[in-house]
Amino acid sequence: MFPTTPHGAANPLPSSSVEDTPRHRNLGATPPCGPVLGHEQYRKEMARDTKGQWVGPIPYKAFFAKHMSIDEPVSENLIAPNYFDKIPAGKGKAEKDMYDPLIELVSDAGLLDPTCILVNTSNHTDFDSYIDAQWKPDITCYLKEDYCEEDTSDEEFLPPNTKGSTKTRNPQNKTFFDRSQLCVEMKPDNVSPFNDPPSNLDGEALRKFQFENKTEAGTQARGQIGAALTEICARQHRTRAFFVFINAKEVRFLLHDRCATLVTRAVNYREESGVLAEFFWRFARLTPAQRGIDETVRLATSDERDIAMEKLKRWAPKKHRPVLVMSVPKPDGEMHEFAVWGAMAEPKTLHGRSTRAYPAVDLETDDVVFLKETWRADLSGMEKESEILKELNDKGVRYVPKFQYGDDIKQPYHTTNNHRYVRASWRAGPQRNVFRRTHHRFTELFVGNHLDGFTTSKKLLRAVSHALIAHQDAYEICGILHRDVSGKNVMMDDEETGCLNDWDLAKRVPGHPSNPETAEEDKTTDEGEHASDEEQEDEEEDGEEDLPALTAQDDEGDDEDDKDDDEDEDEDEEGYEEFSRHTYRTGTWYFMSALVLRYPWKVHSLQDDLESFFYVVLFFTLQYLPVNVSQARLVQLMKSVFEECNFSLEFGIDVGGQAKTKLFAGRNSDIRKLVYVDNTPLTQFIQHARSAFYQFHRYFDEEEPSEVAYPINNLHSHTAGLGDNSQQGLLSAEQPPSLPAHIVLRDHKHLLLIFESALAQDGWSDVRNEMAAVHQFTASDPAEAQPGLKRGCEGEASTASKRSRSEYTMSNQGGVNSIANPKRRSIYQKEKKRKEREKKKKERVARLKKDVRA
Repeated sequence: MFPTTPHGAANPLPSSSVEDTPRHRNLGATPPCGPVLGHEQYRKEMARDTKGQWVGPIPYKAFFAKHMSIDEPVSENLIAPNYFDKIPAGKGKAEKDMYDPLIELVSDAGLLDPTCILVNTSNHTDFDSYIDAQWKPDITCYLKEDYCEEDTSDEEFLPPNTKGSTKTRNPQNKTFFDRSQLCVEMKPDNVSPFNDPPSNLDGEALRKFQFENKTEAGTQARGQIGAALTEICARQHRTRAFFVFINAKEVRFLLHDRCATLVTRAVNYREESGVLAEFFWRFARLTPAQRGIDETVRLATSDERDIAMEKLKRWAPKKHRPVLVMSVPKPDGEMHEFAVWGAMAEPKTLHGRSTRAYPAVDLETDDVVFLKETWRADLSGMEKESEILKELNDKGVRYVPKFQYGDDIKQPYHTTNNHRYVRASWRAGPQRNVFRRTHHRFTELFVGNHLDGFTTSKKLLRAVSHALIAHQDAYEICGILHRDVSGKNVMMDDEETGCLNDWDLAKRVPGHPSNPETAEEDKTTDEGEHASDEEQEDEEEDGEEDLPALTAQDDEGDDEDDKDDDEDEDEDEEGYEEFSRHTYRTGTWYFMSALVLRYPWKVHSLQDDLESFFYVVLFFTLQYLPVNVSQARLVQLMKSVFEECNFSLEFGIDVGGQAKTKLFAGRNSDIRKLVYVDNTPLTQFIQHARSAFYQFHRYFDEEEPSEVAYPINNLHSHTAGLGDNSQQGLLSAEQPPSLPAHIVLRDHKHLLLIFESALAQDGWSDVRNEMAAVHQFTASDPAEAQPGLKRGCEGEASTASKRSRSEYTMSNQGGVNSIANPKRRSIYQKEKKRKEREKKKKERVARLKKDVRA
C-alpha cells in the first residue's frame, strides 16, 4: 500500500496544484502564458463551449411554478401593467441609461423587500476575481445583510500574501461575486441571445429550429451570461443560480445548474410589467436553498478559522477567500466537517463536473487531508469515485490514495434538474447530450506533490513506475481502467514515491472476471451514455418542494395540453427520458493517446493509458532535463506533440494525434535521435518505449480498424449530440478484442519491464533545470494565466501538465466542452480567410483597372 505519514496523510500538494474542470480555448496565436484573452473573444469562447446546453424556451408560468414556488399568494396588482415602460431604451439611448431606472423602479415598488437589493455594478470588477474572470455585471442582487462598501481597516481587506504590496483595491467597489444572489444583463436594443420559435411549431421542425441566436451580438450576449454565471458558481458553493436578461422590450429568466441552463420564452415587460415584477417578488421570498445556496457549506467560526489558516498556510490563496467548513457524508449517514481555505483552482466552465479540490483540516483530529467535490455523471454504469477508491483500497491495490469519508450529498437540489426538460414538447433547437449530475464529495488521506517538483530524473521515472503499478493492479485485480493518466494525476509524496490519483473517469473493463455482468450486458456507459433510471429519479424527487415528479413518456405525449403555454402550468412534465447511448472521449489533451485523438469515437483501451504514461515521462524530461535538441527545435517539438489540434470536418470536432503517431513510426521522428545529456538509462528508456509503441501503431495501421480494436457501429442519431450529420463510420463503445500474442503492449508487463530495466542501471544524471525549458507550457503567475492553463494558489510556475481534464462531449456538429490548444486551426476559418483574400485581390484589380481607364 501507499505509505502515509503518522497522521495518515502524506505531505500535501504544493500551491501549484490544479483543478479538474475544463477551461475555455484560446484560438489566437498568443501562447497560453501570454496576455489574457480579450473579453469579446472570451465571450465567444464561452458561447461556443456552452453550445447545445441552453434548454428552452420554457413558458414563464411553468418556470415560476416549478422553480420559484413560495407559500405566499402572489398579489394580482403588484404594479401597473406598463410600469417598466419608464426604462429608457431604443435609438439614442445607451445601455448605462437603463441600469439605475430599473433599480429605482424595483425599489419604489418594494419588490425585493425585505431581503434583497439591486446594485449598479457596471463600473467595477471584483478585486478578488482572477484576471481572466474580472467581469462587470450590469446589475447585481445582494442580500441586504451581505452588501456594504468595503472597510479598508478590515484585516481581510487585502489577502494575506498581498499585504504590504503596492496593490490596492477600490473601497467603493460594488461587485462581489462571492455574495451575488442574482445578476441582470441589459441591452438597449433588440439584441437577444435566443430566438423563440413560432407558437405553432412542433415536432422535428421545433427540434431543428435555431434557438441559440447565432448573430455576433446574440453570441456575445450569450457569452456574457455564461461568463457571469460561471464566476458566481466558481466563487460560491451553489447548486444552481438564477439570471435575468433584459433588452429594449423583452425579458428572459434563466436557471442554471451543472447539466444545462433553463431559459424562458421572452416576455414584453413594457406591456406585461407584472411578469418581471412577479419574478423579483418571488425571488426575494425564496429560501437560500431555492436560490441555490449549498447549505452543506458554512463560514468557519473564528476558532476554526485560526486553526485552518495555521494548518493550511502552505496553500494560502493568492486572492482573498474565506475559510469555510464543508460537510462530507459518513457511512452512518452523519456529516463530518472539514475546514478549507480556498480551492486549489476554481471551475472555469459553466457545465460539467466542476471539480474542486482542497487541502482540508479535519476538525475532529486537526489532520490535513485532501477533499474533493464534483458533479458526477449520475447514469447507469458510471460509478462513484468514492466507491472505486474503496474497492481499490479493499483489494490491496498499491500506490493509490487511502479513502477516508464521502458519498453523494443526499439533500434537495444536489442533483441537477434541467436534464429533465430535454424531451419537453416546448424545447427548441439542436441539443447537446444533457444528463443528470449528482453532487459528490469525499476525502482522502493523501495529499501529494506534483511531478514538476521531482529532484532527479531517476526519482521521476520511479514515481511514474509506481503509478503504472497502481494502474496494473487496478486493471488486473479489479478490472478497472483509469482513462485519465496525466501529468497531474501521477503524483508523489515528499520521498518521491509515486501515486495514481483521480479515478473519477475510471471504468469497468467488460468481460473481466471482476465484472461478469458487463460481459452479459453492454453497459460501458460513458458520461454521456444514457440508460433508464426512472426509479432512482422518482426517489430523488422526494423532498424537492418545487420540483414535481416528471414521468417518462413519449415526446408526443400531452401535446394538446402543451399547446397553450399560458393556460397549463404542467405542460413541461411530460418530458424526461434518458438517451440510450452517447460516445465520449475522456482524458487530458496533452497526454491522450494518438489514436484517441485521431479517432474521437474510439473505445478507450489499456494501450491508450499505457501510451499516456509514456507522454508523462516525455513531457517532464523534455521540460526539465538537458537534451541534444536546440531550444528552437524543442519548442517546436513540444508544441507539435502535445498541442496538435485541428478541426475535423469528418467528425465535426477537434482532433489531433498525427504528430504523436509520427513520434513512434516516422522515419524522421524527433525522438529516434533524442539523447539526454549524460543520462544513458533515461535515453535507453525512451528508445525502448518508443520501439514498443511503434510496433503497436504499425499493427494498427496495417489492419482494418474494425478488425483490430475499433469496431464500426451506427449509433442512434439522437444520441450523438447536435445536428443530423451521418453517423457512418463512427467508432462504437464496444469492448475491443484482445491483441495477438506478438504485440508486446497487449498488457502492462513489457512497459513495466522497460521501467525496471532503466531504473536498475547506473549512470543516471542528477542534473535538472530549475525552470521549465519551454515557457509556452508554463505560467509565471496563476492570476495571469491564459484560459486553458491551470491556476495554482501561490503564483508558482504552473505547467501545462496541469491543464484541465478534457471533458470532450462528442457530437456530429462539434461542441467540444473543454479546453483546446491555442494553435487550433479551423478549416472553416481557413476557408473564410481564403475568400477574404480573393475578395481583396479582386478589389485591387478593379481599382487598378479604374486607374488605367482614368
